[in-house]
Amino acid sequence: MFFLTFSSHYPLFQTDFIPVDWRGAKGDLEWAHLLLAQRDTLLAQAPEDLQGKFVEEVWSHDLYGAHFFNVHKLNNDSAIAQALPVDLKIAFNASGMWIFDKQLNVLHSFGYADIYRWGGSSSQFSLIIWNQATESTFELKLSTAQAADMAGIILDYINAIMAAAQADA
Repeated sequence: MFFLTFSSHYPLFQTDFIPVDWRGAKGDLEWAHLLLAQRDTLLAQAPEDLQGKFVEEVWSHDLYGAHFFNVHKLNNDSAIAQALPVDLKIAFNASGMWIFDKQLNVLHSFGYADIYRWGGSSSQFSLIIWNQATESTFELKLSTAQAADMAGIILDYINAIMAAAQADA
């Protein structure tokens, strides 16, 4: 009963805080009981401690810290480009570039050493990428309003990787 009263006053409570992939695993009432059972324990901890635990938990995930971009593929002049759907999500993080379909299925990933060149205009972004399977490069042309952001993130990650390598030397 408490959940029904609570959710009618706070309609966003129902499942908004549950990861999308988990929501169907339990009903709203069951999620509410599970969450409320942890409430007092969590409120007794310092926010900094909880933040630290969260970062420790997600740190090892392949996509930790990734920046995602919605893009539209413009070219089909390589086998890899031909196999990609037109609408994609591209992500960049410390380990490189990830290519996803719209359902977030990983299609390809490339380290920064495989990205030979990149750049763009206000509406397009282009990458020259090394394809290890064919031992050749291919171009991936994308339409996006975030080309400058994509270029900046690549440069930031490469600079951070190089600075870390120099610090280790």
